[in-house]
Amino acid sequence: MNASVDEEVTGNQENLTVPPKITRRPRWKLPISIGLVGVTIVAGLAATFPNQVKYQVQISLFRQTTPYTQLFFTNPAALSSQLRVGDKNKLSFTVINDQGDSRSYQYTVTVDDAGRKELVTRGVFTVKNGGRLTRTVLFEPEFRKTRYLITVQLNGLDQSIHYDGVTS
Repeated sequence: MNASVDEEVTGNQENLTVPPKITRRPRWKLPISIGLVGVTIVAGLAATFPNQVKYQVQISLFRQTTPYTQLFFTNPAALSSQLRVGDKNKLSFTVINDQGDSRSYQYTVTVDDAGRKELVTRGVFTVKNGGRLTRTVLFEPEFRKTRYLITVQLNGLDQSIHYDGVTS
């Protein structure tokens, strides 16, 4: 029985033929076709929507400026942590506008003594693009031996600066 199996296998091996070689089309035709279709679509969009395409190219290739506003105490070293009751205390703050155009700013200055929040002043001013404006504010604390939180806030921008002072 083993001999017949060997003969069958040997016989089958002799009858096998090598399959003919299959010629394939070049593989580069499909990627080039897809690329040409893509270029055609982009060219069609650019012709149909020139302003939008120009804008997209600008924001994609060129750095865009980030508009911002700076708010800070003009001279932080001059802010006294020891406040005087019955006397005018002074603070100065500066706003720098880098928003890209002139802008009006609304500001509020408050004094908070852990429970009572008092409005010191509020106002509106306009700063040209790239410009700066400094405001000086006078405030008078009412109570002795009290810690005060003085806040300058730019309304509508969610920007504020703070400092603490204590009366004797």
